[in-house]
Amino acid sequence: MPHALFLLAAVLVAVALPAAAQTATDVTGRVFDANSRAGIPNVEVKITPPRSSNQPIRLANTGNDGSFVFRQLPRGRYLIEVSQGYNLLYRSTVDTATQPRIDIPLQRGR
Repeated sequence: MPHALFLLAAVLVAVALPAAAQTATDVTGRVFDANSRAGIPNVEVKITPPRSSNQPIRLANTGNDGSFVFRQLPRGRYLIEVSQGYNLLYRSTVDTATQPRIDIPLQRGR
């Protein structure tokens, strides 16, 4: 009997771990100039969960190549905003369950 309980517990853990791992994902992306395709460094990317969520707002700054990452973001719909200083450059919604990569082309002023 103890062997059967151990086996049952092992099976439950094996099934639960992959399911738990699927509830969060790394969301990556890149902010770039729409014309030249060059990455835009040092802009702030903000991802805001729905109001009904208890998740915090997350911030990331783009690297030299315009890339950013949000680690272990729970899957769902989010508002994503890109800004430089007080200037809002981009705003949209994204569903991280179907779109774990977010590429954001920006039209830069001349």
